[in-house]
Amino acid sequence: MSGSLAGRLERLFDLKRKTDGTRWPYSEVAEQINQRHHCALMTELAATLKSEGRSAEEIAEAVAQQAVKSVITGQYIGQLVSGAADNPTRIRMQCLAEFFDMDPSFFFDGEKAAMMDRELEMLQLLKNPHVRTLARAADRLDKSGLAAVLAIMGHMKVAPQVSVPDEDDQARPDGS
Repeated sequence: MSGSLAGRLERLFDLKRKTDGTRWPYSEVAEQINQRHHCALMTELAATLKSEGRSAEEIAEAVAQQAVKSVITGQYIGQLVSGAADNPTRIRMQCLAEFFDMDPSFFFDGEKAAMMDRELEMLQLLKNPHVRTLARAADRLDKSGLAAVLAIMGHMKVAPQVSVPDEDDQARPDGS
């Protein structure tokens, strides 16, 4: 499903978290998208009308008429993520891409999406604190040291994926 629009959105929601680490609720994503889009649209509309020589009253009236329109709802985002909806407008996809700091082609261009998927996979791997520790240590190695570590890892038996306990989770020698 990761190749589908729903799968890609699901993956983005899994990766981009709120500052407290929780998943973004669809309603909050929609609210942020609508606020950003509304501000940009109103600025553009006002600039266009001003360049056309419209009065301040005409500009204010035009902006007020557009104020009630939203780009996307939380419910619709949920439908996109679940796959119940799969044909969003270009502007909705651009707004979602902007929210996730992604190039909109992630959703449409298979080749670019594959490249971005690999980058997202790396980000997903870096969520593991042990992988981050290894990456930091490897980053400090010179070329020969890095080659030696890679050679050692290449000879290691790959075990089935198991969770490695954090130091805080390991039992103390005294049994506590």
